[in-house]
Amino acid sequence: MGYKEGGLGINGHGIVKPIKVIMRPKFLGLGYKNYNKTANVTALQETSDENKALRQVLKKRKTELTVKESRLAKLDMQIRECELNNKREKVVSLRKEKERLIIEVIVSALDQLNNDSYSGNLSLELLGDLFRYLKKRFPDEYKLCGLSTIACSFAFPLFSSLFKGWDPLIKPAHHIDVILVWKDLLHGEDINSPYAQLFIEVVFCVVNRSSTNTWQATSPEPLLHFLDIWEPLTPHAALQKILATKHICSSRRMFVSYRKVNEPKYMFMGNGTVSKIEGKGKVILKLTSGKDFVLSNVLHVQNITNNLISRPILSNKGFKLMFESDKFIITKGDVYAGKGYLDEAPFKLTL
Repeated sequence: MGYKEGGLGINGHGIVKPIKVIMRPKFLGLGYKNYNKTANVTALQETSDENKALRQVLKKRKTELTVKESRLAKLDMQIRECELNNKREKVVSLRKEKERLIIEVIVSALDQLNNDSYSGNLSLELLGDLFRYLKKRFPDEYKLCGLSTIACSFAFPLFSSLFKGWDPLIKPAHHIDVILVWKDLLHGEDINSPYAQLFIEVVFCVVNRSSTNTWQATSPEPLLHFLDIWEPLTPHAALQKILATKHICSSRRMFVSYRKVNEPKYMFMGNGTVSKIEGKGKVILKLTSGKDFVLSNVLHVQNITNNLISRPILSNKGFKLMFESDKFIITKGDVYAGKGYLDEAPFKLTL
């Protein structure tokens, strides 16, 4: 027993030198056929150079902001001093100078973002940090200049890229931390806020695609889980769009064909309650045009106030709904099919 100099193995014919530890590029698996040490060094060097360049840019911008912050602080001190000495004209002059400097800071920041966007160096993190600073430092100008709308225009392509490939019914909590930050920056509490627009055009599109392709109302758990997590972040308009994915009827007598649901199934309603699905089948509506309006796969839910027809399903079937004021008409292939009217909140089909 004990150490003996030489190679590995019983006869000492194995390797003599220890195995070298070599770092592979990020996400590169073991046994990748094109991997080599030179490529690894090159990839690491490129990453290091990118990080170094980004740090230099951020350092330069921080220095520029610090200089302008010092000028603003100096102006604030001069304004207070003039107010104490009752120098009104000087106060007015200094306040105008401060306003010009604030606009200069904002315009300079937006110009830098434009450059980053054109060069492909813009990220949600960098964008969020800058607009968070502007919102906190200049709250009045943030609203007055519509900076939330400008922030949304910069963020839209980045969010589209971020949410590409996301399945909300499989990974419902994915990206929720990013959305939480941007809800505040885009005035998410307002009904017609840039946040609502961003949510509907990005998040809702992904949810709608996933629910259309994979979700079944008779198995609502994945969508219920998503809604439970995202409810505080979901604009009301988007919530209504997410829920409007199935035809629903409360009257059993309206079904011309019907199949009872054997196992208990439930679905999430717009008022936050959960209703039992009794069955599903076909409903035929007789329109004022004299045509029969056939609805398939209609869910039977007894305790629903209004029977619901899903607009997305009609669109997928080739129907076109045209709204004007408090009325709408339904056509298919330029042929008139039916009409309806606005009754308080929901639109109603005329039968």
